Amino acid sequence: QKYINQYNLAIKSMQSPNIFTVGGSMSVNAHGDDFRSGAVGNSVVSFHIILANGKKIYVTSENNPDLWAAVIGGYGLFGVVTDVTLQLTDNVYLSSNYEKTDVNSFPAFFRENILNNKNIALFYAHLNIAPNSDFLNNMYVITYKNTHRLPKKIISLDNPDKWNVILTPMFNISRHGKLGKEWRWNLENKIFTKFYKNRLVTRNNAMEKPVRFASDHHGKSDADWLQEYFIPIDKLPKFIEVLNKVILKNNVNLLNVTIRYVPAEKNIFLTYSKNDCFAVVLYFNQDLSSNKIEQAKAWTRNLINASLSLNGNYYLPYQPFATISQFQNGYPEYNRFLKIKNEYDPVGLFLNEFYLKYFH
Repeated sequence: QKYINQYNLAIKSMQSPNIFTVGGSMSVNAHGDDFRSGAVGNSVVSFHIILANGKKIYVTSENNPDLWAAVIGGYGLFGVVTDVTLQLTDNVYLSSNYEKTDVNSFPAFFRENILNNKNIALFYAHLNIAPNSDFLNNMYVITYKNTHRLPKKIISLDNPDKWNVILTPMFNISRHGKLGKEWRWNLENKIFTKFYKNRLVTRNNAMEKPVRFASDHHGKSDADWLQEYFIPIDKLPKFIEVLNKVILKNNVNLLNVTIRYVPAEKNIFLTYSKNDCFAVVLYFNQDLSSNKIEQAKAWTRNLINASLSLNGNYYLPYQPFATISQFQNGYPEYNRFLKIKNEYDPVGLFLNEFYLKYFH
């Protein structure tokens, strides 16, 4: 972002925030707020990779479709990606908006007001995590409308960490008790109603989010964890119903639930979005004692089963709690992936814990 911003250019697809490498983002096939571009892999034009035999080769979807489909979302198991050519777009002004809705209404709301509105460029939503009668029901939606206007002069990249002075205490309070979660949810709604009303911001600045308020949390006995599930649009209310029960039954210290949209992507082997779907991102604080981790493993498997039963999926980069059967059900092209792995890296030079658990 920093380099291309000076040319009034912007990233098409990236995760939120921008602290990750291009190669790393490609290896997990990250996605973010641009729901039309989808995952990072959709904006990759080509890349070079150094294979296990030391050869450096040029890869596109046309000249080497199998390696392309394996390396994107391939978790670094095929070699070292040295450079990537990405599609870019104009760093136009976007106009933000804030609206409220609820989970049951959201699939229709999304189709009518966001997906079918070609001027909406970016979107995300947050669910209510306050432990009240509207827990995981009420939600607010942030959209960014394309003005199709470029800035007359270069607008420098904002520093999102400036918001840490507000966000850090807000999240710390909500980590420690129900009242803190209620207070944070009410404060967010009060602030964001005004903050996001017709606010003009460049695309690069809209896509970059603060992260230090979360990453700076270091507890000896606890940690903040992420999980992500991909649910077909009309099945979202059903999944949230299951999620609600799982969170309450297991007393999960839930800090945030973000909803994004990911279009179907079927041209890579380990695709998480077999259908057009909502991404449900869980951010929670986890007790690191062995019995609590085992409890988290059990309820995570319940959520994976729920997502798979709804023809959805789960995201691989986080805790390796899924059973081998769940992995194979969620990622049925794993055998083709393994075949290409054995072809290009027969000695197993590039390994990680994910590969050792699910492919050995």
